[in-house]
Amino acid sequence: MADTPPPPTRAQLKKLLDILLPPDEEMDVMSSAIILEEYGIDRETLADDLRTRLEREAQGLRGKGESVPPLLMEALASLNSARPSTD
Repeated sequence: MADTPPPPTRAQLKKLLDILLPPDEEMDVMSSAIILEEYGIDRETLADDLRTRLEREAQGLRGKGESVPPLLMEALASLNSARPSTD
C-alpha cells in the first residue's frame, strides 16, 4: 500500500473550515458548491473519497494491531448508511 499522508489534526481542520466557511455566513447549497469548486473538490465524489480514505485509515490501524477509534467507526457507519443504493 502506498504511503498516505496522515489525516489532518483537529486544529488543521478547524483552520481550513474557518477559511472555507467564514463565521456568520449563511451557507446554501449553491454557495457551498461554489466554494468546493474553487478548491477543486468534486461534490459528486466527495463522500466516496472521504469514505475510502477513512477505510484505509481503519485498515492501517487494524494492520498494525491497533484498535479503530469509535468515532472513526461511527463516521464510517454514517457514510455507509448514506451511500445510495445500487439496486
